[in-house]
Amino acid sequence: MTGLRPHTAAEAHLRAADPAAPMLADPRLESALDALGARITAHPLPTRERRSLRRLGVRTGAVLTALTLGLVGGGVAVAGQFSAHTGIFGWDGAPHSEWLRPDAPDFLPVARSLTASIPFAPGDSAENYWWIFLQRNDDGSITQFTDAGVKGNIAGAASCSWQRVWLSAHDRGDKPGMRTASQRLHQAAKSRAMHDSNGAGYTKHLIDAADSGDIGPLQTSLRMACPHPKVPVTP
Repeated sequence: MTGLRPHTAAEAHLRAADPAAPMLADPRLESALDALGARITAHPLPTRERRSLRRLGVRTGAVLTALTLGLVGGGVAVAGQFSAHTGIFGWDGAPHSEWLRPDAPDFLPVARSLTASIPFAPGDSAENYWWIFLQRNDDGSITQFTDAGVKGNIAGAASCSWQRVWLSAHDRGDKPGMRTASQRLHQAAKSRAMHDSNGAGYTKHLIDAADSGDIGPLQTSLRMACPHPKVPVTP
């Protein structure tokens, strides 16, 4: 066809990631629509019901679409089989990082594999922070994250877990415990996850504060920046 602009690479990726594409290309869809149409026209509705359907407008179309999908064997299941991997890469600072879909059924296994090597303080774990990625926006949508963003958020949560340990040790006057927590903060800042997400610069002032025994920045970090664990953690 002439007059149509060629698809960009991004559009091609989006089309490839479209979970409904296999269903819409299914040759059974047309026959299912024909069968549904025949069943509807075979039983005309009384005048009052026809008026009610006209008032429903777009909602009627949505209901008929849902009915049609139900007639296509396995159609709904096909549409639901999409992956956390989008095949779309790149953002500022991490051009090789892939965008992930947190609403995909395999998101948590993918996220767990990405963050398995990130050490948390005893009693805490990444399982306490998946809510960061699964929460819905006001319009019902869900925010996509890059794999670097997933690792960075979990690495940040791990850093927060060691900040809690440091503060608890400080409150007890446990200097060896404070030193251990400081070492862990140093390790977290040097991790690949922090590097990939550009988070190392954020933690540097916290490490400096921990090394010098300055409690203020860590208290502020926990209060203002750290995500709350789903299950309360007592260091």
